[in-house]
Amino acid sequence: MSKPKFNIGDTVYFVVGDINRSKRIPCLICYGKLQVTIILGNGESSLSRCGCCCQGYEGPTGFSTVYESRTEIQESRIRGVAEGHGTSWEYQTHSGTKKEYELWATREDAKEEYEAVKADTDARAKKWFEASFVDAKKGQLWSTGYHKKEIKYHERKIEWHEMHLGKIKDRVK
Repeated sequence: MSKPKFNIGDTVYFVVGDINRSKRIPCLICYGKLQVTIILGNGESSLSRCGCCCQGYEGPTGFSTVYESRTEIQESRIRGVAEGHGTSWEYQTHSGTKKEYELWATREDAKEEYEAVKADTDARAKKWFEASFVDAKKGQLWSTGYHKKEIKYHERKIEWHEMHLGKIKDRVK
């Protein structure tokens, strides 16, 4: 195995990227009005509470949660060196175990990796946002259809029960 690229005590740089920083923004479906109007295929419209900014069983809040991407170059010191699997070295840093290809000797050397990771995390954040927006719209439409169907079903049941009560009233007279 070749000699390790870094030694104990060396300062190294590595790139970290994630999309777990949440941020609340005005709801993109109801715009903070807490309700939306759904226009059905037959032209009928239905007013419904917003399904995008609802949090579980609670009502709509007027705000949606989105996740922003975060990418940065972090600095650490090598605390230990160990043989990895195969021909690579593993380095223990203050930020955990890193492989040799994840570490850079200078901040400038890490810039290219930073740009690649930033592009990837930005793309993942955008894809997640678009998918959650589409899912919220689909859920809103499904909910409207479900409740309309349930209303019709229960109206028929009420009508049936009222009819039978009417028969009982006729017998009482």
